Amino acid sequence: MEAFLDSTLLTILVVIVVATILALVRVQKRDRCLTHFDGYHVTLAEKDGNVIWGRLDLRSTGMELHYPGPRRSKKGFWQQSFLYYRDQYEAMDGVYRSTAGLTDEQIEARRRYLMQTANPGIFRWLYRSTRNWVGMVRDALVQAVSLLLGAAKSRAQPAAVLTRDQERVSTLSEEIIGHAGNSFDPLLERHLFTRVIVNVTRQGERYSYCGYLADYTSKFLEIIDAQVNSSEDEFDVMTLKPGEVPVEGLEIEVEDDKLTVENKTGKVLLLHKLIHDGEERSLGAVIPEGFTASLRVGTQFDAEKLEVLVGSALRVDLLVPRSHAIVRHGVSGLELEELL
Repeated sequence: MEAFLDSTLLTILVVIVVATILALVRVQKRDRCLTHFDGYHVTLAEKDGNVIWGRLDLRSTGMELHYPGPRRSKKGFWQQSFLYYRDQYEAMDGVYRSTAGLTDEQIEARRRYLMQTANPGIFRWLYRSTRNWVGMVRDALVQAVSLLLGAAKSRAQPAAVLTRDQERVSTLSEEIIGHAGNSFDPLLERHLFTRVIVNVTRQGERYSYCGYLADYTSKFLEIIDAQVNSSEDEFDVMTLKPGEVPVEGLEIEVEDDKLTVENKTGKVLLLHKLIHDGEERSLGAVIPEGFTASLRVGTQFDAEKLEVLVGSALRVDLLVPRSHAIVRHGVSGLELEELL
């Protein structure tokens, strides 16, 4: 009887310790691809066509996009940021980042990251291999813990509590492994740090973008310096006034501090900056085809004094959920000097 109590108590303690460790890791862990965009001004596009622009602040449970300044809603509430939770990621079309609107320090940090991605050194490959090995070891440890719990359950009676705890540990383990992005894909590893073509399904249509596969997790693909428009789709930056837009499929309206841009041009557009009464504000907001952006820029505008600099996007960085994006082709024959 005493031996039975000792083994049961030991098993319960193991379950508590393992579950606690997994829970702590889960609280702190953030998606690896999203961390590369943390602190930058980005554009968040949702599948329903809505677009939000702001500075990304990433947490383990989701992300927060901070507007440049507080805005007043129709009901009189002041809004400072937009919260997007982790369980909403499946409703995301993608996260886009352009060099327009970034600080000099951010532009330099992005340039170094691009160079490291295009020319990975031995230490980066070693780090990648070590992380993959650690992930496989962790998978093996989780399976070992499950086997121990199963053995203890067969010896201990009754085992209802142990069964529930075993399921709890297994569930937490799967969430940790998936959330940490340790799913190892040999096919993607082969094309890591090289240029690829990724197919994105958006509103029933398929779009192809070409850029560097910088990283991937179980949730996201990270494509750096992606060409999102073909050469024939590009047009130069234009200075437009709201309500007076001579571009087919493009509508720009302004109301107080909200700038609304509807993009049905068949191209990925980039809002470079706003000019209001002689004062300029950089944006760098990316608007995919078929989307409508409602940008909260934090200041009330006089539509008569506002001008918008807009053009087709050339190269942007993007994060796309793997639920509707897939790496389809490898690419060769393009020199790095052509990208910078």
